[in-house]
Parts: sequence; C-alpha cells; structure tokens
Amino acid sequence: MDAGVRGARVLITSRVVEQSPSALARLAAAGCTVVDNPDGGRIGRDALSRLLAATEGLIVGTQRVDAAMFAQASTLRVIVKAGAGVDNIDLDAAAARGVEVAATAGANAEAVADYVFALLLAVARRVTDADRSVRAGRWERFTGVDVCRKTLGIVGLGHVGRAVARRASGFAMRVLAVDVRYDDAFLREHRVMPVALDDLLAQSDFVSLHLPFLPASGAFLDRERIARMKPGAIVINTARGALVDERALADALRDGRLAGAGLDVFEAEPPGDTPLRTAPNVVLSPHNASYTRESMEHVAATAVDLTLEMLSATRGHSTR
Repeated sequence: MDAGVRGARVLITSRVVEQSPSALARLAAAGCTVVDNPDGGRIGRDALSRLLAATEGLIVGTQRVDAAMFAQASTLRVIVKAGAGVDNIDLDAAAARGVEVAATAGANAEAVADYVFALLLAVARRVTDADRSVRAGRWERFTGVDVCRKTLGIVGLGHVGRAVARRASGFAMRVLAVDVRYDDAFLREHRVMPVALDDLLAQSDFVSLHLPFLPASGAFLDRERIARMKPGAIVINTARGALVDERALADALRDGRLAGAGLDVFEAEPPGDTPLRTAPNVVLSPHNASYTRESMEHVAATAVDLTLEMLSATRGHSTR
C-alpha cells in the first residue's frame, strides 16, 4: 500500500460521499481511516475546524473552509470538493499552507444539464402553475411559450454548458454562447455560435448560467445586464446563486420585462425571505440539480479517486 495513503485520516463532510457505501469501502481498502463525523454534511464551522486539526484529507461539500481553519489544520494535505465549484474554499490560504485542492468537475454534468431543461420546460410551459391548479380542484389552461426553435444563450461552456448545448439540438434551438475560450471543434459539431455577452443577452429567449462566482466581481446578472436582456426572456440558474441579483430579477419579473425564471441556487441557502418567493412564474428548487442516483455515485467515486491520487502524490508532505 502507498505510504502516502496508508493510515491517512480522511474527513468527509459531503453528504453525497458519506452516503456511498462503495466510496467508503474504497477508502478503507486503500488503508485510509475515515474520521468520525457524527454531524455528516450538517457539520458546523467549529466542529469542522476541530476535526481538521488531525486530518490529512478532506472531502468537502458546501461547507466553507476559510483561512482561520487552514491555520489550525497543520496536518491537512489535500481537499477534494464533491462538486464542481471551489468557491467555498479559500484557495489563497490553501496555497499558502501547501494544501492541494481539486474538485469533481464534470462528474455531475449530465444530471445538471438534464435539470436545466427540466427547469426550462417547467417555466416555459408553466408546469408548476398547472400542477397547483389541478391539486386545488380547478381546471384551468395556462398559456406558455414554445421551446422548440427558440434561441438559447449559454454563459459558460464548461462541462455542464456543453452538455446543455448538446441537449438543445434536440429542440432545434439556436444556441449562442459566451466563454473565455472556445473549443472550435465542439462549436462546429453542435452548431454553437460564440458571441459577445451583450448580443447573447439581447437575442436569447432563454439564458442559462454555467460559470463560477467570483466575489470580487459581484452578481453577474445584475440590474444593468437584466435590463439589456430580450423582453420576455427566461433565466435559468443551476450554477451559483450569487451570480444573480435576486431583487433585480424579482423586479424584472413583476414588471413583466422578463417572462420567468428557473432557479436551483440562491444568494443564501436556504433562501429565506428572498423576493423571488413571491415573484410571478418562478420555479424554485433546493440546489437539487445534481441529485440523481447515478450522478451521486459518480461524484462520490470520483471524489475518492482524486483523494487517493492526491494523498499518494503528497506523501511525506506536512503543512506544519
């Protein structure tokens, strides 16, 4: 057994990984010790900080890992995020302490892309309005909008953005995209047109966000950009809640400038008293896009594989 892995203590705060028997068995077979964490994915900051003080590897969910925690985690060598983004980890503090950080990017992309279209269709065809009406004993008609042959704007052509673009072809959609770099072969194969952001906002019937949140930049879809969107457009966000100015979006929905929104993520989670709760034609979801049996098992397996690889690569390393 690799000396960098055998006996390594691994703390798991990701609900997806902690609930995967095969992932836990893989860690045990490699000779790792799983640190007892009775709170699981609900672990609080103080408990997480305390357990990190005697941990070599962390498989983290959405919990924040900040500079103060790194200062106490003298044995920590690797962190693997069971998910796509690492915005809950202070990367500068990790680098200063020599802690390697990775994420299971792409492991849940297909599940999230399916959910993008679930939200998109639910909003466009007012599925949740119809459901509530029938449950209340009424029999009403709800006029929605077509999805077929409409224009879809994808902001961010990473793993999920590309998976969404592939699905859009089945609806004969015109697909526009904005990213910092492009895969020309992918663009040609799936007939995706790279455009400037202003053009995407002005032309898209649906805008789907697939990019990381950068705190220094603030909300990506702020009041100014919302004002530049095509009248009657629909916003879909399965990436990060802070990408969208929730009050500005709610205002645009109430005044009829935008037709709807499908949101799986929020500025604060749970979202509390967000104005989107009472905005018209909004489908709200509890950060659920990646939660399929297949996707969760893939994420868990990928997280464990990355953890073992990184522990092996950092053998002999200490942050003391």
